[in-house]
Amino acid sequence: MLGAAASFLDGASVARQLRPTGRLLLTGAVAAAAMLAATYALQPALARAAPAVAHETALLYAAFRGPSPVFAALALGPVVLGEELVWRGVVQAAFTRRFGPVAGVGLAAVTFALAHGPIGSFYLVMVALACGAAWGALRAITGSLVPSLVAHLLWDAVVLLVAPFVP
Repeated sequence: MLGAAASFLDGASVARQLRPTGRLLLTGAVAAAAMLAATYALQPALARAAPAVAHETALLYAAFRGPSPVFAALALGPVVLGEELVWRGVVQAAFTRRFGPVAGVGLAAVTFALAHGPIGSFYLVMVALACGAAWGALRAITGSLVPSLVAHLLWDAVVLLVAPFVP
């Protein structure tokens, strides 16, 4: 809903931010590949070092799988688009105007992570912080929402649907 509101309130700016080019799409795909490589390298090591990570991961997957897999797959695109419009499009842009690009990315990533807090998983908040910083950096570097949108969508799709950590 917030993503739709952002589009309604500043449609011309949103349209410019979502205009794809081959370079922006490739940048997002490469970033997603790097993030996935880091995720699949770090998560098992974290789970071995801290058993609570494995437990929280299992709980998060169980919650995600509450709805049908078809519903989850269909909802993923609109959810990711909404998150990018709000967190990288509106929130990060506002922080960047006020505090500059580095602080803007950092503050938006922290805010994005804290928004995941009500789910009750400290691990999810930390993952959201890391991912939010990466997606925010893409937005700041490219000046477009396309790479962060592509990276976010691919990362979520692979980690949640294609190759989850928990069977």
